[in-house]
Amino acid sequence: MKRIIQVFLLGSLYLVGLYHCSSPTASSPSTTQTMYIQLTQWSDYFDVRHQEFRDSMNVSLWGLCQSNPIPTFGSLTLNQTVFDATYGHPIPGALALGQTATGQDALLFTGLDTVQVMVQTSVGRLTGTITRPGTPQHLRTVPSDTLRLGQPLTIRWTGTPGAAYNVVVNILEQDMQGQPAYQVHNVFLADSMLTLPAGEFTTVGQIVNITVGAYNGPLAKAGAKPNMTGTGSGYLIYSADLVYLDQVIPIISSQGTTKPFVLPKMIPHPKTPSLLQHFMQQVQ
Repeated sequence: MKRIIQVFLLGSLYLVGLYHCSSPTASSPSTTQTMYIQLTQWSDYFDVRHQEFRDSMNVSLWGLCQSNPIPTFGSLTLNQTVFDATYGHPIPGALALGQTATGQDALLFTGLDTVQVMVQTSVGRLTGTITRPGTPQHLRTVPSDTLRLGQPLTIRWTGTPGAAYNVVVNILEQDMQGQPAYQVHNVFLADSMLTLPAGEFTTVGQIVNITVGAYNGPLAKAGAKPNMTGTGSGYLIYSADLVYLDQVIPIISSQGTTKPFVLPKMIPHPKTPSLLQHFMQQVQ
C-alpha cells in the first residue's frame, strides 16, 4: 500500500511542477532555486531489490526543486546518510527529489527524531533541520453521532506544541438531482480544533471519515517563510502518523427525519491532494 501511495504522490508532484513552472526561457543559468520537501515517517518500506515489504521504522523524502532552467541534481544527505545523483531527476517543469528513476526511495532508518536535510544542485546547496511531530490523540467530533442540517461540526484532538495540522473531511451528500456525490474539505491550521460552519451542511448525507495529520514546518499559507538556508529558498515539512475517525456520522434534516440514503456500489471518489502538493498550492 505504501508503494502505491508513493507512486500516486510522485505523479501528483509531477503535475504540480508542470503547473507552477514556466518553460525555460532565460538566456543565462538561474542563480536561485526553490525547494519543497516532505519527510514522512513510515512503519515499513518497500524493498525494490527483493520486491517485498519489510517492517522497519523509517523516514522517506520526496520533493521538487524549481528553477529556470531546471538544475542538475548533485546529492542528498539525510543526517549522515548520503544519496548520490541517481536520487534526483528532471521531470516536466522541475527537478524531482528523493527517488531514483527505478523507484528506489531515499530512506533513513536511524536518528528519526531530528533530521538534517542537505540538497546539492548545480545552482547551490540548501540545508534545513527539522524534528518529528507528535501524533494527534483523542480525535473526536461534536456532535459525535448525528448531525442535523444547519448545525456546525466541530472536530477536536489533542496536539503537540509547535505542530501544524492537515485535516481532511470526506462528506457524501445528495446533489441537486438527489444523487450521492463526494465533498472534500482539506484544511491546514495551527490549532487543535476545526469547526465547519452550519452553512456547509445543506443536504442530507453522511460524513464518511475524518483524518488529521500533524506536521512540523511552515504553516501552509500565502507568505509562509522558508525554513531552509543556502542558495535559494526551501520549505521543509515533516509529517508523521495520520489519525483516522472512520465512524460514519449521518447528516439528517433539522426535523430529525430524512429519506433513506441508499448508496450505490461504486461512487467516484475525488482525488485528495498530497500534503506536499496542497502545501505548494497554498504557499505559492
